[in-house]
Amino acid sequence: MQGTTMKSLSLTKVSLFVATAITASFIVNANEKTEADVVKAKDATTEVAKKSDAVAFSSLDTNKDGELSLSEVKASNNKLLARTFSEIDSNSDNLLTQKELESYVASAK
Repeated sequence: MQGTTMKSLSLTKVSLFVATAITASFIVNANEKTEADVVKAKDATTEVAKKSDAVAFSSLDTNKDGELSLSEVKASNNKLLARTFSEIDSNSDNLLTQKELESYVASAK
């Protein structure tokens, strides 16, 4: 009987070890997947935000010249954009480009 108990105990230990190893492996793989999914989600969010910003920019660009004048900004009733116009206008040409606006937003983060 003592030999049977010893075999059962060893089998129990081995079974617990295997179960622990499988669980640990699952957790590691789940974390790796989660991190990869987070990176993908951030990239997708950034891409959507860029497209959304481009749409918003072009909707303010009433004469469709690819630049926003102060009068276009004021006509849009975007008080924040009108108030920060000169800060955003990095080359001081009294026109805002999509690139200037993106640079300003990136530096504000």
